[in-house]
Amino acid sequence: MKTKFLVWLLMSLMVFPVLSSAQMKPQTPAQVKIAKSYWCAEVGDILFSKGPQQGEKLNVGARVKFTKKTIIPGAPGQKLCDCAFEGPSDAPAKFWSKTMSLRLIGIKYSETETNLLEYYGPTPAFPPYDYGGFPVIGFVVTENDLKKGYIDVWGWSSKEPLQCRDAAIHASFAVYNRSPYDQKNECHPHPDFKKSFKPKCLQVPKIPEGAVKEGVKKSEEVLKSLPDLKITKAEIFPKISERENEQAVVYDEAQLKINVVNSGHSDVSKLKVRIERRWDWEKEYHAETGRDSKYDVGYYYSKEEKWHSIKEGKIVNGIIEIEDLQANGGYRTIWIYVDNYFAPKADCWFRITLDPDNEVAELDESNNRTSDIFFPSHYEHPEKYKKFKPAPAKAK
Repeated sequence: MKTKFLVWLLMSLMVFPVLSSAQMKPQTPAQVKIAKSYWCAEVGDILFSKGPQQGEKLNVGARVKFTKKTIIPGAPGQKLCDCAFEGPSDAPAKFWSKTMSLRLIGIKYSETETNLLEYYGPTPAFPPYDYGGFPVIGFVVTENDLKKGYIDVWGWSSKEPLQCRDAAIHASFAVYNRSPYDQKNECHPHPDFKKSFKPKCLQVPKIPEGAVKEGVKKSEEVLKSLPDLKITKAEIFPKISERENEQAVVYDEAQLKINVVNSGHSDVSKLKVRIERRWDWEKEYHAETGRDSKYDVGYYYSKEEKWHSIKEGKIVNGIIEIEDLQANGGYRTIWIYVDNYFAPKADCWFRITLDPDNEVAELDESNNRTSDIFFPSHYEHPEKYKKFKPAPAKAK
């Protein structure tokens, strides 16, 4: 019995390698699945240059982090990240880079209240475009950034100072997989990154008892000592041109007269006056920079009505200056000489503003502007060009 078993065992050992080699066929290169490496990118954090504080503007940046993942294509249970891209290859190359983009939605207090973020940073990698009402900024990632594991992108600032309220900043990120750099060739991971925060609130100091009345008294004394600037009158005097025809007479230039008075109890050593103009086709006023816009500042003697000129010059970026405007009724008369270089094609309007940069503390800041001073380009011609028409003959 033992002899038969030994014979069967020897025959099996001799036949099995033959069967095994016949069943294990060599795989072709296409059948071999090789693991492949990708890089994943996502927003990791919103950065602040310093702790958010009520009443201050906030400088903002974003940290984009990179992680390397290796997967076997087609293998079950493996998922590629939302924004995946191929990094630098092992082949020798001079330089590797990847264009990416970032969009920061402003500081949101609620669904209807947003403190916008304005971009002031380095020149973007491509001209910014608007996406959902907020600019998309491009930046370039290098091989060194991948080795470091992240890149910090700075360049945003809040438009308004922070409020003492709960807030949140949302960030959208994209990787461009090929050019051109537009929305069709990018990936947007969802949901967007969100960072909530609350600025440090200002502490209101406690006011000692009795200090309120004293403070009010001092405030009243300060107010009484302030100047008070006012435009008492503004009018325009068009000058008729020699250019005329049967339809109209053209106004080539005009004199704009402005009376300014200081009815407060403090002198003003220097006062800026801004002159602006708006043409027929414009919605907004712009600084007066006419080709020959000149001005003359002075006053009339109250009795003799004699003009006394103090200063004259050309308007620079819409600004002229008045000096030594005395308190308690000190006044100046400003004559501005402007041309009408679009006549007779368009009318225009002027706007005058005293102390446009609020450099002078006043008792009343609400009376420093007058606007919509109309200056026509022409008027319909008088009767002298109308031809005489004889009356119709009476029927006999």
